[in-house]
Order: sequence, then structure tokens, then C-alpha cells
Amino acid sequence: MASLGQEGINMTRSKSFKKIIFVIALLILLLLIPYWIFDEETKTLDDNIRRGLPGQFIKLSDGYVHYELSGPDDGPVAVLVHGISTPYFMGRYTAGSCKGWIQGAAL
Repeated sequence: MASLGQEGINMTRSKSFKKIIFVIALLILLLLIPYWIFDEETKTLDDNIRRGLPGQFIKLSDGYVHYELSGPDDGPVAVLVHGISTPYFMGRYTAGSCKGWIQGAAL
């Protein structure tokens, strides 16, 4: 059996490495396809879509603001605003746990 020289070994490793990179790139692409197809973030909210969502919307000069009110009408008011580190749905759970004693607004 003829032995592969160092150059032959390097070519074999190079081909294997290229195959591995190709497979990894293909897997990443396959994982991203559903995000591109079903991306809900790029859909425009019109009045019909807003009617089907929880909470209410108020139109301001720069666009719409979504909010949800919960709790007793005569309770003290707490406004929960989401930000970079806290997503919107966390305000819903926080306001829900305080329903009996505050009127919460999650923006």
C-alpha cells in the first residue's frame, strides 16, 4: 500500500474540513428558514389585527401604544413599562399577581 505523503494527508484533512463547514452552514440555514418564513415581527398591525389582540391601543402622534389595565378601579395605580431586559409579557404576570390590591397598567 502506498503511503500518502504529508501533502496528501493535508489535502484529505482540507476536504474533510470543507465538508464539516458545509454541513454546519447547511444546518444553520435550515434552522433560520422557519424564522424567515414565520417572522411575526415584520407584520404590520392594522385595525383588524389590533381588534384580535389582548389589551387596548391608543393612537398618539408618533404611532400606537398598546396597554392592558387590570385590578380594581379604585385601587392605587402602578404602571409597568417593559424595556431592554424585561419583555412585555412579564408585566402581564406581575400585574396579574397584584390584581387584588392595585390597578396595574402594563405598557
